[in-house]
Amino acid sequence: MIFKDTINNANRVREIIQILLKYGFDEVVSNTALGRLVPYSTMINPPDGQVQTEARIRGVIEELGPTFVKLAQILSNRPDLIPQRLLAEFEKLQSQVPAFEFEEVQKIIIEETGKPIEETFRYLSQKPVGAASIGQVHKGKLVTGEMVAVKVQRPNIILTIETDISILKYLVKRSERYFYRQGLLNPVEILEIFERTILKELNYLNEARHMEQFRHYYADNQRFYVPLVYTELCTERVLVMEFIYGCKITDVNTLNTWGINTQQIAEAGLDIYLAQIFEHGYFHADPHPGNIIIRNDGTICLIDFGMVGRLTRADKYHLVSIFIGITQQDARRMAVSLQQLALDSEVENAKALEVDLSEIVEEYSVMDVGDTDIAELAQRLQRVFYKYQLKMPPSIYIILRAITILDGVGKTIYPDFQFYTFLQPYGEKILKEQFSFKNLRDNSISTALQLFTILNNLPFDTKEIITQVRKGRLHIQVELQGYEKLLDRLDFITNRISLTLLISALLIGSSIMLRAKMSAGLMLGNGVPIFSLIGFSLAGILIIILIVSILRSGKF
Repeated sequence: MIFKDTINNANRVREIIQILLKYGFDEVVSNTALGRLVPYSTMINPPDGQVQTEARIRGVIEELGPTFVKLAQILSNRPDLIPQRLLAEFEKLQSQVPAFEFEEVQKIIIEETGKPIEETFRYLSQKPVGAASIGQVHKGKLVTGEMVAVKVQRPNIILTIETDISILKYLVKRSERYFYRQGLLNPVEILEIFERTILKELNYLNEARHMEQFRHYYADNQRFYVPLVYTELCTERVLVMEFIYGCKITDVNTLNTWGINTQQIAEAGLDIYLAQIFEHGYFHADPHPGNIIIRNDGTICLIDFGMVGRLTRADKYHLVSIFIGITQQDARRMAVSLQQLALDSEVENAKALEVDLSEIVEEYSVMDVGDTDIAELAQRLQRVFYKYQLKMPPSIYIILRAITILDGVGKTIYPDFQFYTFLQPYGEKILKEQFSFKNLRDNSISTALQLFTILNNLPFDTKEIITQVRKGRLHIQVELQGYEKLLDRLDFITNRISLTLLISALLIGSSIMLRAKMSAGLMLGNGVPIFSLIGFSLAGILIIILIVSILRSGKF
């Protein structure tokens, strides 16, 4: 089997092929080893000209199921990796999926805990309170009396995701040129990011640790509450945490009924999130309305800590400097901060980058603070990242998406909400911290230690290099990159030439045998040698294969 080394589920492969063909992605199938599994005639399925490619990609993802939906959701936070049009389609994906049977829920809990349900829970609801691509949540009551939310992982989800990732790895490796034409410049990196993220989220023990850390950071905060997690009951596939009673933050009617001031909730929620970013450097990665619960006393609660973000102290300073550059109309400062923030910044035209940022600065500098659209600002910055291939830390995209969500939530519950006004004090605070005596002293000490280490190791390193040179053991390793496509093309051309030579040999050999004298047993009734007929037949078959190959490639 073609995928013997990486794919164990042939049915899943066939299902993917059928869905790709259904949405008109014949090229994806025909340009990879997937094409060997289906007849060429079945791949003539022209897409509806009224449906854009991006919309068809979304349709494929929705039908392919949880793994691919999760991939798209993760990528919707990374506009540096995919074009804006595709990003807009990914944001339309529905996160809700059908629930799985309660019998499976019980079976998984018993397998994970090693004991009957009755020994742990006095009550466990059969109907889930929520279902997502990886797991679903049931309300329950422990034998000790506490009300809990029990998150249970979908049966066989790990095997499904591992199988799908294997298929994706194979397809990405064989189809880079196709993805490049669609605007995906680095599909291998995209898949690596997804694999790391999804594997972490599949282990509920990681989420339990995140919750404990947040509870530690905010133990004394009266406005913010993190649910208690029962770590002794948690496993890789089951998470048990305190059940939170309340309403979604956007349920304004309920908030008004409870007599809660929505302006205070909006400002307190933003204050809590900005504190996560700029004080702790450790923040909730998905603060959408469904994950923000308000208790009837006005306490803000966050749930679903499957993904969290981290921000280093240096990145924190550079990020703040970008926003300060906007307020001070300093595009050069923004350009420098962006490049310092980037993991990999090789801007060929730094002046063009500064010009693009100047347009943003000029437009936002004439706006009133209340008119500033944070969502639009975040999108424009992300387009700059994509245009100049600025490889930013993943946390930056999470933050930009989060502040966009929070700005929308704030304006939903309090129309006069002004995000930027609230952000400014944090910027001033971070600047003071950056240039404080303590921070300057710590940076100086760190730089001095690095310099001392280099000077201390210099004599030994120099001696080692000289010794290797004297012994003739000094090797310089050069790694060439970017030639893989050329090698693939040369291999493709070589195969065609070999096939052409084989056809020529068969035709010439068969023609020679026509003139050869052979015994009657090797001749047909019309006097044609059997071997000549076989040779001509094989040559004819190979000619058809060669013609089909040329037609499928579209290159004449």
